[in-house]
Amino acid sequence: MRRALAPVFLSTLLAAQMPDDAWNALLQQRRAAGEDLIELRYRRDDHGVLEVRSCEGGAIPFQPMLPIDAPFKQSTYASRASALLLLFAHGPQGLLGNTDAERHLRRAGIEPGAVALRQFLLTPISTVDPVLARVELLDRLVAIEWLQRGKHEGAVAELTALSKRADTPPLLQKRAQVALAAFHRRPAPARQRLAPENLLLPVTADAYVVLDHALLPDFTPMTAIARRVAIDRSYRVVEALKAPTPDDLYWGQYLADLTGEFPFEVVRRYGSMRFDHTVAAIVLQDLGRSLGWNVQTAGEFEPEQFAASMAELAGFMQTEIPVTRQGDEVHAVTREGDVAIGASSLRTWSKGMAGRAKPELARELLAEGPAIRVVVPPTSKAWLLLAALELPAGRAEITVSFGEEPRLCLSFTARDEDEAAAWAERLTRLQAEQLERLRAWTEVQKGTAELQPVLDAITAAKVTTDGARVDAVLTSKTIGWPAFEALRKAMR
Repeated sequence: MRRALAPVFLSTLLAAQMPDDAWNALLQQRRAAGEDLIELRYRRDDHGVLEVRSCEGGAIPFQPMLPIDAPFKQSTYASRASALLLLFAHGPQGLLGNTDAERHLRRAGIEPGAVALRQFLLTPISTVDPVLARVELLDRLVAIEWLQRGKHEGAVAELTALSKRADTPPLLQKRAQVALAAFHRRPAPARQRLAPENLLLPVTADAYVVLDHALLPDFTPMTAIARRVAIDRSYRVVEALKAPTPDDLYWGQYLADLTGEFPFEVVRRYGSMRFDHTVAAIVLQDLGRSLGWNVQTAGEFEPEQFAASMAELAGFMQTEIPVTRQGDEVHAVTREGDVAIGASSLRTWSKGMAGRAKPELARELLAEGPAIRVVVPPTSKAWLLLAALELPAGRAEITVSFGEEPRLCLSFTARDEDEAAAWAERLTRLQAEQLERLRAWTEVQKGTAELQPVLDAITAAKVTTDGARVDAVLTSKTIGWPAFEALRKAMR
């Protein structure tokens, strides 16, 4: 009810011409409580596609939640970074699992209570409209995710029925089986892996990033944090304009809501996506203002749905997007770059970055070990961008492991022992300098108790040398989401 009354609350305050101090105090109260500033209006069109418009009193009409050309038109680094975060930071259920399930179901007119959702799961999908049928299918997958996260074990009966019914769509049947395995405490299905002999790498790169997604922690809280950041920005509009119109407040709230709907909309249009094992080769261009890339990942995808989306996109943009097929793989050439998708693989690369076999480097990158590995070659242009740190150029590797005691390790390979000693001295000096700055900063912030584990971990970080190798290792059992949330609030 309080969220529904937000537009009335806002317009009443504006009409009352409240003093700035009182106005800002009330805004800060709502902001601190994480409350939305306004309530946008939602509906689904005849094909089930979600549409959004401004709140009561606004003039922005209904439009698709995610424009059809959204991933392919010019965008900011921030929006691309958000998209990459959502694509890579998801669990074993894939990108769709990052959907803000409760809000999504309510916008779709589906009651998110456990009993209602169990009944909804067994309701047949009867429409002959392929777009609407896919929406209804994905709604049921979101419902299963919601029930599984809520540990509603009463849904086992409905999930069992879905897994055995002959008319259950394959995607829904498979998801029901995975949920049943989780409820019965059985091991999750094995994740896919990249093979060194199939990895194609560009001639050169400024950095290589390797992600073993099965070893990553649950990044679901990142979606909530991203939503809070967007809400914070919407409040800044009010503080700056003092008397904004409903349409002035639209974009901040829209971006906040999009963080939870983006996964669903991407999967609806381009197909299911689950990343299991990824290698990205990055080339810095134009002094780091643009990037060339080659990204390869093993996982689960829907190549035919992707092909259909490319045909729809080409018609909308009135352009040609060549799509070819080889076996089960679909290859599309877009203005942004090439994309090749199979049932268990995805490759995308920018111009000149298609790559070739480099077995020795591939084996090094795909070696078993950490959840995250970043390799920076000595010839990387990244060293020019890091010149202010006064670090000598060399081969650098960053590894991150999670578990009971997360571990971050920065390793450098110098030319000789003397250079390694210089690296170690510089890193120790940087550790002291940054720790002093961070302590001074946290002293003027609220929530320093949540930030203390970060300070403790940096203080305890060790820099060691072994011949020409330098290691800087940070470990902590206490850094968690409260520390990230405290950092977010402090940086606000």
